[in-house]
Amino acid sequence: MDAAGLLSHTHRTSEAWDATHPVGEPLARALLTEQFPHIDVTSLEPIGSGWDNDLWRAGAWAFRFPRREIGVAFIDTEIRVLPSLASRLPLSIPRPVWVGCATSEYPSAFYGHAFLEGDTVEHHTLSEEERAACADPLGHFLRALHGIPRDEVRDMGVLERSAASDMARLKARAMEDVGRLRAGGLGRDMDAAEELLRDCPPACSEAQWTVIHADFHARHIILDPTQRPTGVLDWGDICVGDPAVDLSIAYTFFSAATRERFFEAYGPVDSATRRRARHVGLTRYGMITLDYAIETAKTALEKETRWSLACCL
Repeated sequence: MDAAGLLSHTHRTSEAWDATHPVGEPLARALLTEQFPHIDVTSLEPIGSGWDNDLWRAGAWAFRFPRREIGVAFIDTEIRVLPSLASRLPLSIPRPVWVGCATSEYPSAFYGHAFLEGDTVEHHTLSEEERAACADPLGHFLRALHGIPRDEVRDMGVLERSAASDMARLKARAMEDVGRLRAGGLGRDMDAAEELLRDCPPACSEAQWTVIHADFHARHIILDPTQRPTGVLDWGDICVGDPAVDLSIAYTFFSAATRERFFEAYGPVDSATRRRARHVGLTRYGMITLDYAIETAKTALEKETRWSLACCL
């Protein structure tokens, strides 16, 4: 599920979340058999379905298939950018190895990467201590990512995207969900959220922009069996933008009691950036993504985004 997709949808019927090109087992099997006949697909296994992509595992490989039109551009970005990023970052990321092409039955490129062992955060129940133990690896990861020179990522084809860093746009989009969330039993939380959102932070100067993941939330962070971060998924939104968009993880993943440990690992962050990070966390994950999780009955994601809302408030 990508930010652009979430922010662009204004209708919240169940049909609003339907994919244009869902990739079920027969289609996944046919595409892999035709284009990569040496890959064993006898044990093809579904491993996830988000806003943009359907994911299937074939042995040691995971394949990502765009499931709607907007995901086609994102998958092209991942295929182009991720091989160059993989060696620069302290956690694992998908590194495209098998690159498939569009066919008459399926209108997009797709790719396969080595399967990253573990589960994303929403499939774990983490204690405060376990979340605190994630502060150093996540802080170090974002420091490394944000430290990559902008000229280098531009040469890779990474674009500047002002929409990802537009604080007023995030506020307006989140306010569309207040009524539904209030009706779903979150009235007191929505009162607090509306109070915070009355004072929308201004956007930062483009001079402060860095390369950002742009959808850095628990549902894209892989944990190993010891509950430590080992990988980061879903890079279709990568762009040059406000680092506060990624730093929102401080407010969506960590409680106030453990937040400073994350910032110590990342490095100095001024108060204006922290304010924007909290705003992004509250709007995109505490409200917009929570509404999506409830509407689509994604119970594990709803649990994590309810935590995110509580932390932001």
